[in-house]
Amino acid sequence: MLLLISIPLTLFFIKRQQELRSRAAPSSKLTFSPENVNTSTQCQNFNVDIMLDPSSNIVSIVDFYLKYDPTKLDVLQIKESDSFSTVVRPVSVSSGEANMSVSVGADVTRAVQVVSKVAPVTFRPKAAGSAQISFDSEKSRVFSLAPADEPTENVLFQVSTANVTIGSDACTTGGTVTPTVTPTGTQPTGTISPTSAPTTVPTGTANQAPLCTELSVSPSVTGSAPFSVSLTAKGNDPDAAGTLTKASFNFGDGSIQDITEGLGQKSATIQTNHTYQSAGTFGATAVFTDNGGKISTACTQTITATAAGSATTAPPPGQSPTGAAPTPTGTSSGQLTPTSTLTSSPTAVPTTAPTVPPPGEVAKTIGIIGAIILTIVAGLALLAL
Repeated sequence: MLLLISIPLTLFFIKRQQELRSRAAPSSKLTFSPENVNTSTQCQNFNVDIMLDPSSNIVSIVDFYLKYDPTKLDVLQIKESDSFSTVVRPVSVSSGEANMSVSVGADVTRAVQVVSKVAPVTFRPKAAGSAQISFDSEKSRVFSLAPADEPTENVLFQVSTANVTIGSDACTTGGTVTPTVTPTGTQPTGTISPTSAPTTVPTGTANQAPLCTELSVSPSVTGSAPFSVSLTAKGNDPDAAGTLTKASFNFGDGSIQDITEGLGQKSATIQTNHTYQSAGTFGATAVFTDNGGKISTACTQTITATAAGSATTAPPPGQSPTGAAPTPTGTSSGQLTPTSTLTSSPTAVPTTAPTVPPPGEVAKTIGIIGAIILTIVAGLALLAL
């Protein structure tokens, strides 16, 4: 009976193990949506979504690295999606490169098994022409929770590219200003059209201060030091010909950062990263400066970095929580009473001859032992597979 049960079970589990191993092969894909973008220069920002096709894998973490032409494009923002809502490594942007790592979080039941959005990326076109957005296939990685996968196994199989066509349209936000001169005295009435559009607010119109509309913190405003956060500031200039020229971040711990890249337009969303090295509560602020030199009121956020807690170890049995030695059990005379007594007398050798079972019982015993040995061997073979 043991043989009849163990052999089919062994074959079933071997087949199941082979199916799981076949699923562990790299088969996931990273793509862009859309893959072809047409836009104008300077004014028309555009979004490209990073998409994941997990194929047969059960994906929990995506670590992506982007490459693009910095003479044609700027990365303004990268955000986590609903499917990958936890930021493992904050956004990092340098000339022509950007990277980020996101996961499904601590709840592994949210692991991705269907085509899903990983992160939306906002670009700003800088110059007319063609550009390409691609993944760094050597650095980008996708991790799976499939039972046969190793914890550090990269299941990324294929990546795609996105093609961008940038037109030569000039930025027309605010229109061309043509001031009218009102005659005084004997001056003739007329309209003066300047040979080039002025870069500042026309004379006679008060320059309004720009607006900082929002300052957000990701992944949270509270964490353990060292605590890394991503700060995103949004602002705009209400003047007809006004533009934002600088965004300034004060992190509240003595660090200040001014950003001018990605500006030069009426509205902007600027993102930066910062790490709070020590514990404390910090007031982070962001302000914008316009092309007339006016500074906005500050957007604020309170960020708290806590000290890492120390683990408490339960005392061993018999020891008090303060670390005192265990209290022995003793008699009234102070002698210790052992809980067990070791004897040194040797085990007695039986003097009677062992009972020999009848031949039928010997055959049954050999059969049972053989079945047990076969079951153990089959189990070891299953584990080896």
